[in-house]
Amino acid sequence: QASWAQGRSLTINLGGKEYKIRLGDVSGDGRVTSFDASRILQYLVELYQIASERQELADADGNREIGPMDAVWILRFVVGMISSFDEVSSRSGTNPAPPGNLSISMPDSTADADGLVKVPISIKATGLCGGMMKLSYDPAILTPIDISCDLPELAWAKNGGELTIAFASAAEIEEIKAVITFKVEDKLDTYLRISDLILNEAHLNPSSLRARIDVIPEETVLLPNFPNPFNPETWIPFKLAHESDVRIEIYDLSGRLVKRLNLGRLKAGYYTSRGTAARWDGRNERGERVASGVYIYQLRADGRSFSRKMVILK
Repeated sequence: QASWAQGRSLTINLGGKEYKIRLGDVSGDGRVTSFDASRILQYLVELYQIASERQELADADGNREIGPMDAVWILRFVVGMISSFDEVSSRSGTNPAPPGNLSISMPDSTADADGLVKVPISIKATGLCGGMMKLSYDPAILTPIDISCDLPELAWAKNGGELTIAFASAAEIEEIKAVITFKVEDKLDTYLRISDLILNEAHLNPSSLRARIDVIPEETVLLPNFPNPFNPETWIPFKLAHESDVRIEIYDLSGRLVKRLNLGRLKAGYYTSRGTAARWDGRNERGERVASGVYIYQLRADGRSFSRKMVILK
């Protein structure tokens, strides 16, 4: 067992044939290298199957399961941070504690004119060495095609509506920055959600973290306001095909300007929710409540103008 843990090979005889085995030698080439760490990550994302007789060799930390920290310890052995796997089992708690000062960001993103959307993900923490993340998405709308990351050891795979990413580093990582590129298959807005997250060997619950994926509209469109009729406020949604200076003007039926909403320069996208659509509080330029009746609202953007009617009822 001592020579096993120290990374030296053991020779066993099975049926008259000799076999060399070595803890950490996942690939079976008789050596422990970074390739063995890669094989573990590929196993975690189901790109590679570790033969049942070699799975114990992949369990570098001896906790009886294969996880991202096994890849971490193999990398540390390869670069000389540990001289034997005995040092793993002798450490308190075997693996590092859950990383501290954890911060995860995955902002909303918009597809470009080619139907591609790049979603940045940032994980900041202290003491972070390895992990695995699963992201859920609608496969009828999104197809993952690439992941770029500054980590040398990373594996990923897609399966239906789930994307699994596994990573490991010999040294602690202050921040992981990754960009996932999706092909948009349908012109519908959708969401990307982190459904499972393991950092070091701590299972976390990130279910509330999700990113909205917006698709750039083919044309600029002014949509019906909501609610309509309304009192006292309403939202004016629209779709913008190109980045543009945007303003909305509201007129009474005599053509007199009642209110101007300057929205500034906006990127192409969908401005259709209460959080993104233009809001009118039913007041004129002097801050006075306007009378009940029918009003014309006009969108000026992308070098064009669009008009619709709305009704205030008191």
